[in-house]
Amino acid sequence: MTAPAPKQEELLPHAVKDQLSAISYCLTSPPPWPEAILPGFQHYLVMLGTTVIIPTTLEEAEQVP
Repeated sequence: MTAPAPKQEELLPHAVKDQLSAISYCLTSPPPWPEAILPGFQHYLVMLGTTVIIPTTLEEAEQVP
């Protein structure tokens, strides 16, 4: 015995624009360049701090007599 087929209305999701009319782009679409510059620069600063500044500071602190 097999399971009954799902109802057709359950298989069709609503479009994102229909659900959330205030959004300007979806999760999978890239943001416009002006909106991407600030988060990109913020990401650069965080990565610079974790990969360069913190190890350099710790290394200098260890060499102090």
